[in-house]
Amino acid sequence: MAKYPTYDEYRDKPKKGIAKCDELLKRTPKDIHLLATKSQLQTELGETTKAKATIDALLALSPPTRDLQEISLIEDAVVEHLFSSTFPQPATAGPEVAKLWENAAKSATAVNYKLDLQSLRFTRAVFDNRLQDAQQALIQLKALAPKNRVFYMAHAAVTQMLASTGGDELSGRLALMLAKKAVAEKFDEVSGLDCRVPGQIFALQGKREELEGVRGGRFGESKQVHDALREPKQNDEEALAGLKIEDAKLGTPERLDALIAESKVKFLNLLNGGGDKSAFYNFAADATENYRKAVALIDQFRYRHVCQLIFLAISALVKVWEQHDETNALLQAAFIAEMLLRNNQHIHEAKVILVYLYMRLDLATLALTHWDSLSVKEIQFDTIGHAFLAKLSITHPHKATTSTAKNNDPLAITTQALGMYTRYEQKLAECEANVLNNGQTGMMLDLHELRQNLRLSLTRRLLSLEQRRYARFFRHPPLDTNAVHIEPRLTAHWLASKDNRDFAAAFDHGYNAERALHGNDDPRAWLLHSLAADTAWCLSNSATPPVKDTSVLLQHLSDDKPTPSPTSALSTATLHFLAAPTPETLTPLSTALAALPSPPPDLKETYLSLDALRTLPAALKTAEQQNPKALPKAKVDALRKGAEEAIAGLQSFAKDQARRSSRTGFEGNEGIWRLFGSEEVEGFERGVADARGKGWEGVGRVK
Repeated sequence: MAKYPTYDEYRDKPKKGIAKCDELLKRTPKDIHLLATKSQLQTELGETTKAKATIDALLALSPPTRDLQEISLIEDAVVEHLFSSTFPQPATAGPEVAKLWENAAKSATAVNYKLDLQSLRFTRAVFDNRLQDAQQALIQLKALAPKNRVFYMAHAAVTQMLASTGGDELSGRLALMLAKKAVAEKFDEVSGLDCRVPGQIFALQGKREELEGVRGGRFGESKQVHDALREPKQNDEEALAGLKIEDAKLGTPERLDALIAESKVKFLNLLNGGGDKSAFYNFAADATENYRKAVALIDQFRYRHVCQLIFLAISALVKVWEQHDETNALLQAAFIAEMLLRNNQHIHEAKVILVYLYMRLDLATLALTHWDSLSVKEIQFDTIGHAFLAKLSITHPHKATTSTAKNNDPLAITTQALGMYTRYEQKLAECEANVLNNGQTGMMLDLHELRQNLRLSLTRRLLSLEQRRYARFFRHPPLDTNAVHIEPRLTAHWLASKDNRDFAAAFDHGYNAERALHGNDDPRAWLLHSLAADTAWCLSNSATPPVKDTSVLLQHLSDDKPTPSPTSALSTATLHFLAAPTPETLTPLSTALAALPSPPPDLKETYLSLDALRTLPAALKTAEQQNPKALPKAKVDALRKGAEEAIAGLQSFAKDQARRSSRTGFEGNEGIWRLFGSEEVEGFERGVADARGKGWEGVGRVK
């Protein structure tokens, strides 16, 4: 027989693969391998109805297969079909597949074979996150080996996962019953048994009495129990605030402790009392001057706490910017943070806040240097990656050739960050599936939570959309399914995000400067409007869109309460037009195009406008090709010309901005500028001007 076609072989050319399967099925119409591959390729192609018919044919084969490899193939086909079009994703492959496993188990006589079969079913269910199927496999394993406490603990853990994930009250009660039974029957006396699951269940369900009962024992040896029983941490700043500066000797840690504590109190009073702009500027200047005096008297490497004075000054300056939109304040904050690093290059908090500051100032080449020095790795991309990467495609999408960073390619950095998610999900799934072998059932709830956090990560969604915007700007790599990263491609899945971002990587003295600098953008609105821009471009250029339910996306956009920005309005109008290309949908396009600000207010809006404008001519061309006579030619030509002129205007404006040497933000003598001479500030000013120019240069590089 000819070589079997496989899903992986034909994933990028599904039509050809389906034709190959059909050719071979003429000879062997009941071949499970061929039918399974055909259904997977039909799912890939979006032929949902045809895929379902092929799966029905698989499940209707008589007699039902009892071969584990063939059952696995059928299960894969069913799961891929379900998962491609359903969210939330089902917790089971369905009763038909369950029946295949059941029949295979009944046909076996050897207990060890049955154990292996159910273990395989459990492992496969864990990898797919099918909790009901994993639970059923564990129930069968418990029946086969009733004295195996590992199976018992795993069953309790999975039952609690079902309760936590779906809010299933019945599963919650069952998990609690299993936990209480384990405690009552003293499972903690079984040598070598991982006993953490009962305590974890008590903690997750808030059962205080039961938690007290396991305190200090083997059932309570988990983070969940520790956190649930932990007493609130006392604040020691009140004691420091009681110190008086004159009580301590000049240049000693005691004096500095008192000075720092007093500065913290002053800053909190400013925040609570609504101090005016001058008060915050003066506070920043005083804190900076106190820092400069202190470092002249004390070894700052041994007494790192002195940096708190600069952190307070930066917080005050960011507050000025937040309240009064003064670029001056952010440049001052960046200047003293750079000063801090010159004195001690190992101050992690200064590097973090500089990344936030420079990205807010649209100075990505400067941000890149400090981002590179942070050496962000693996899971840190999920928690801190937003600081630099979340809007890099609309700040500096091109290579930073003048940067000293080891990796100066924004697309490469973003791709590296996204690669972590798939890799870590796989590793965590392997660990979770292996608990039946190593007995570490106390890890299951933690591993499941980590997998869930990565799967639903907001940062993952933001970075995926960033990567796709790079591809739109420079047409590399091609926008195919391998670049999507969020499956299933459903609007609900994109919006069901888990925010794992860490806004406490630097400092917080009653005011979170990181969160303020990053912006209080509504993540849901940002996702919706980014998806609109992306989907409109894809539908205009025959590429795979990030969502396949465009009508659902449009409904969410129409229900969105905040007024969209002019660029978002243009992208949404373009998507509406592509969904129904009629003379009526041309009118909102004309209105949105006319509403774009000229020139744009800043660099980010320039890139966003360019993104939306570049899609419009392609959308018009696609609509004309689909139905040449449906649209008024004069109106279409006018829109196309308007978009092309706007693009040319943006690039001309950006070119002018790149050439312009601007001192914006360095005027005046307010705040910390009065502490430093012009020579001290000049080098910093030149670096800022150069970084500004590099950002604007990128607009002209967009193809």
